Amino acid sequence: MSFDCLRLLAPGQWALHVPLGKLNTERLVPINDSVCQLVHRLRFFRFLTAVPPDGLFLARRRNRNALIRELRSELIQVRTALGIARPIVPHMFRRTLATEMLRSGISFPAPINLLGHSTPKMTLLYAELTQTDLQR
Repeated sequence: MSFDCLRLLAPGQWALHVPLGKLNTERLVPINDSVCQLVHRLRFFRFLTAVPPDGLFLARRRNRNALIRELRSELIQVRTALGIARPIVPHMFRRTLATEMLRSGISFPAPINLLGHSTPKMTLLYAELTQTDLQR
């Protein structure tokens, strides 16, 4: 994402601009005030990094693959510190997003669009719904 990924939709309504990705589509992902404040803080700390400004939200020392390796390394440290045996990879956050959105009552088209899926079937593969979820 670009450094200027925050978009004001209306007074008090913010979204993150997600650039071209899957299906060559751009998306605006609505966020609440706490996420907006977090983005502002991360942008502030971005100025304190030794990595030269490159217009990106997250600093990259070398390239995208290096950033992903660093993220995976951090996730391993978190997993180890918490005593979690199951590996945690960045892609799992997409599954968590789909599941939590549907569990919280958000209509089904929203996660389809936010995840950039071309079919509802793909989103259903991502969501981990239980019998309790279905009964609710």
